[in-house]
Amino acid sequence: MLILLGITWRRYTATNWLLLVMMAVWMLPSIVTSVIIYWRCGDFFHYGQAVSYWPTFKAYSQSGIKFVGLPVSFGLALLIGIGMWWKRLPDRLAST
Repeated sequence: MLILLGITWRRYTATNWLLLVMMAVWMLPSIVTSVIIYWRCGDFFHYGQAVSYWPTFKAYSQSGIKFVGLPVSFGLALLIGIGMWWKRLPDRLAST
């Protein structure tokens, strides 16, 4: 998706920010969840010494960690959308 965004950024300037917003909504929940798991697991890359914060998978699945990324991604997508709209607002006002 990032490669597609990089290729089409200058060609489709009217709608390139929509792809950026959709990427934030679609990809960020998994990234945020992965970062939280990485922070909570000691020695993550040393497989013999790695210890999880959650004692069982049931404790992990009931902790609500999966839903932390949703508000973060929606908030970032909203900020991206508002920022891109605000950046293009003077152009739209000048043309009317």
